[in-house]
Amino acid sequence: MKIKQLLDIQKIVEGRAIPYDILEGIEKTKYYSKSKGYHIDIGDMHLIHLLRVFFNVFHQEEPIIEDIEKLLSSDDFQEKIKLQILKEFGEKKDKQN
Repeated sequence: MKIKQLLDIQKIVEGRAIPYDILEGIEKTKYYSKSKGYHIDIGDMHLIHLLRVFFNVFHQEEPIIEDIEKLLSSDDFQEKIKLQILKEFGEKKDKQN
């Protein structure tokens, strides 16, 4: 069942309107489907597919953050940054003289 259909059912069952930001979000937010080769409105996705996308994105972010933290804290990276800063400022200073 698609997200739009599920929200319509929820509206009837709960007797409450779906918040505007949710309705707007499912219309404006698109997901690129690699298998289909085009963008799909979130509201037109089946719940199972949307959950799979969510799980994939959620599980991918943690390793990326950990990798960035490792990179930023590594001595090698910090040394490269220092050298690049010295090179940049050294070249500007030399050009000014």
